Amino acid sequence: MATGEIEILVEHLEILNPSKTQLPFPIRQFIKAKESLRMQYRYLDLRFPEMQRNLRIRSKVLMRMREFLINKCNFVDIETPTLFRRTPGGAQEFIVPTRNPGKFYSLVQSPQQFKQLLMVGGIDRYFQIARCYRDEAGRMDRQPEFTQLDIEMSFVDRESIMMLTEDLLVESWLEELGEISTPFEQMRYDDAMELYGTDKPDARLPYKLQNVTDIVKTSIALTTKTGIEYNDNFGAYAVVFPKESKNFSNSTKAQFDDISKREFPQAKLLQVKITESSWKSGLTTLLSKDVVDSIENRLNLHNGDMLFLSVGQKPDVQEVLGKLLILYTNILESKGVTLRAPGFKWLWIVDFPLFSKEDNENGIRTTHHPFTQPHPEDLHLLATDPLKVRGLHYDLVSNGWEIGGGSIRIHNSLLQKQVLEILGIDTCQMSHLLEALDSGAPPHGGIALGLDRYIAMLCNATSIRDVIAFPKSMEGRDAMSGAPIQISDEDKKLYHIRTPAD
Repeated sequence: MATGEIEILVEHLEILNPSKTQLPFPIRQFIKAKESLRMQYRYLDLRFPEMQRNLRIRSKVLMRMREFLINKCNFVDIETPTLFRRTPGGAQEFIVPTRNPGKFYSLVQSPQQFKQLLMVGGIDRYFQIARCYRDEAGRMDRQPEFTQLDIEMSFVDRESIMMLTEDLLVESWLEELGEISTPFEQMRYDDAMELYGTDKPDARLPYKLQNVTDIVKTSIALTTKTGIEYNDNFGAYAVVFPKESKNFSNSTKAQFDDISKREFPQAKLLQVKITESSWKSGLTTLLSKDVVDSIENRLNLHNGDMLFLSVGQKPDVQEVLGKLLILYTNILESKGVTLRAPGFKWLWIVDFPLFSKEDNENGIRTTHHPFTQPHPEDLHLLATDPLKVRGLHYDLVSNGWEIGGGSIRIHNSLLQKQVLEILGIDTCQMSHLLEALDSGAPPHGGIALGLDRYIAMLCNATSIRDVIAFPKSMEGRDAMSGAPIQISDEDKKLYHIRTPAD
């Protein structure tokens, strides 16, 4: 027809399979069923047009990635095992029982060790679309099983892998998503924390953190009234939303206070509506009048502005303001205030610290994973001051999403053993890798892109569940089948399992 529609005249109709007259929910765009019900009947939820679109976009993007890596870059697609041994120093892994008493597999949290072993084996350009597993709490951008594009190369440096990744995204980009241009901007980890309070900043935001540590440190009142110490790790930062105090409610204040006290106990948060007269009284109880006046001048505060000020231990101060920067932006945009710039803003975050302090402990943990190469300029600090050592680790970030992360790897067994010992990891658990590195391992590095997050961002989905055909719930359950489920006494006996109920 001229309209582009097709009129069908039915001559014969055969019913192949009758459907129930009353489905659990209708397939319609308005008054959708709750997500819990749609997850229970996911095979019906897949009929929605947006789910069809999302999964087809995912298929197209992954096919273009494969074609680029294999046909244009000469990579080899290699499948690695998912049943492996426990990897120390990483995320919590799922344990898989066996028929051998006391012997267990672990589901791999990534193919990290396998891809390094492939480099030792002379497969100098490897990739796979890999299934990975982590026994962690669910979030909108995380679930227990996920998919990543895993890449590893021999004889490369950081810049080479960044360039390959940028070319990969350009080649697999879909025209309907707008434009993507390279090279991507690079930002040091310290600068990301200083400006955004997070290592995955949303560069579309118009407002940033402002450092007022030098001003606040002159106030004696703060230490006497709060007990906060002016040590080397002290920080004072502020975020200002010009002319946006009118949208700040008491419920928002209570929510932000709760977040600060619960998640960032070493930071004190002050939330102040800037008015023509009385706003300074809330600050002068903790800071001297001269300090408050200096803050007003430094931040160029005016009537109607909304001020968030935090003081305390620098990491907590930066992170609480980074979180509130996002949350208050979301609140304002939900009320029709446009703040974020349109499009995708890509960033490489580089120069991460190799190690960080354990929470509430004296030990240290790896920032990325135990196989990350220390920065060559900081190698002399490894034995004496490891917390000052940077790693050759890099993250790809866009619009506040961490799309991927990678590093140059340690290819020398002695250096790898030293790093494991600093982390307190028993090197006997990694003897297979150390022996492999001793077999003439080439310098190598790679990156893994979180495909679920990446596709969700491209589809403008609010959750990665919207781009996975059969996802898990926030609690890690499969609502459709009821998994995980109990097993029979016979299976428990076969796999030498005893539960509290036994």
